[in-house]
Amino acid sequence: MCYNNFKKKEKNSMSFSNLVKEELEKAQLLDKNKRKTPEFSEKAYVRDAFFKHGFVNDPRKKYHLEVSFKTKEEAIKLQNLLVEKGIVSKSIPRLKNYIVYIKDGEEISKFLAYIGVVKSVLNFEEERVVKEAKNNINRIVNCEAANTDRIIGASIRHIEAINYLIENDKFEGLPDNLKEVAILRKNDPSLSMTQLGELLEKPISKTSVNYRLQKVLEFAKKARV
Repeated sequence: MCYNNFKKKEKNSMSFSNLVKEELEKAQLLDKNKRKTPEFSEKAYVRDAFFKHGFVNDPRKKYHLEVSFKTKEEAIKLQNLLVEKGIVSKSIPRLKNYIVYIKDGEEISKFLAYIGVVKSVLNFEEERVVKEAKNNINRIVNCEAANTDRIIGASIRHIEAINYLIENDKFEGLPDNLKEVAILRKNDPSLSMTQLGELLEKPISKTSVNYRLQKVLEFAKKARV
């Protein structure tokens, strides 16, 4: 099932969880003729538990897969089987039942792969890749926005201090190294500390630029007293 068809079916009231179970049901029918090994029996147990009492959320939303049991012993049995297969899960009591659940996208993908729903795994992974990419982009954008806000805020404070010193004939009292960086800052408030340091006659690090500008702020503060 290609992804476009998958989305069309989902729009026709089929949830992602139901689509997984639909594929699982077909896989279970095909496996009836296979030799019953201990490993197959374990997989059949996990499949049956999920098919009858399980649910997996749409990967475009929050990652969540769960299987409900009547007894704590059954929940522990499933958890132990999943541990053997390298799948991490947790369990909690809920009302009169015990829930084994997974909230990590990678672990859910491993669970789906283990029960043999290959098409669902591919669909899940496709959505997971898109979702993670969007999240990464948002984090980068938010980080850049925060950095921009910090640069603008710092620039405003620097410019106000420099203008005050100039307007009150105090600027010439600055040491030459402070005047040099202050002039660059006034001429282009958008420059980062790193960029300012690179433009100096003798380039310095952003830490040194920040130190000099802090000294300018202190000089202006004392001049206001």
